Amino acid sequence: MKGFTLKRGAGMALGILGLACGSARAAQAGDNLVQVGWLHIFPESSSVPLHTQLQPSLVGSLLGVQSSFDSPGTSAKVGQADTFGLITTRFLTDHFAVQLVTGIPARVDISGSGVVRPTGLLGQFLNVDLGAPQNNPLVSVQEWTPVGLLQYYFGRRTDKWHPYIGVGISYAWFSGYSLNGDFQKSLESNFGSVLSLATGHFGATHVTASASRSWNPVYNAGLSYDLSKHWSVATSVTYSPLASVATINVLAQDGTLLANSKTRLSQNALVTALLVNYRFRFLSGTVR
Repeated sequence: MKGFTLKRGAGMALGILGLACGSARAAQAGDNLVQVGWLHIFPESSSVPLHTQLQPSLVGSLLGVQSSFDSPGTSAKVGQADTFGLITTRFLTDHFAVQLVTGIPARVDISGSGVVRPTGLLGQFLNVDLGAPQNNPLVSVQEWTPVGLLQYYFGRRTDKWHPYIGVGISYAWFSGYSLNGDFQKSLESNFGSVLSLATGHFGATHVTASASRSWNPVYNAGLSYDLSKHWSVATSVTYSPLASVATINVLAQDGTLLANSKTRLSQNALVTALLVNYRFRFLSGTVR
């Protein structure tokens, strides 16, 4: 009796395992895929030296410095970040798919190095050290980068492993700027107070930060593994040479622009992802 029970149990286990394996299949035309998971952003960032413009140009003659100048040795860089991704995919054929990548916008820190200093003797007094520990990170921002991709899935529908590649485009913009308090005070008490006094704009000054929007190419490669008919897991690597112009403004109390500093910031972001996928399709008004 025991032998019969063991054989029967083993047979049932093998049958269930076979059913589970047999139900796994690759996506086909008309299938939809929803993916959620963890994204890690690793930017290999670089920038050109900051260019500063003092406003109005009369400031240059009043203070004996050039109203437009570069600060050699200055730079900015973007730190690493983690976020939650939400990805939707629609299979056009058994191999080609279109994908939209969204999720929670990552909050990234931008740090600086070098000294912003005007030309001439006044530069010994009117300067800001971007690399000072208390000034970094200079600013923290939310980075929005929704991505549209056209992907190609390799292999046969009966395979469990599905490598894929993709190419597409992203649109990047930034919000939720949060300036470092020490950096802000340094700019207001240094550049701000001197320039407001020199131009007759008395009162407190304030600082704002911004970055330009941009379209950027995206390149993607990944590998998914089918667990069942509906569920799978995936990992991917995405590269995007994201670029923008970062700007810091110093304004008088009445809103008059006293100075702005700009730099072209290139992130060259590499994004790794670990994802859980759910596949479904719409048939006769139902989800299957």
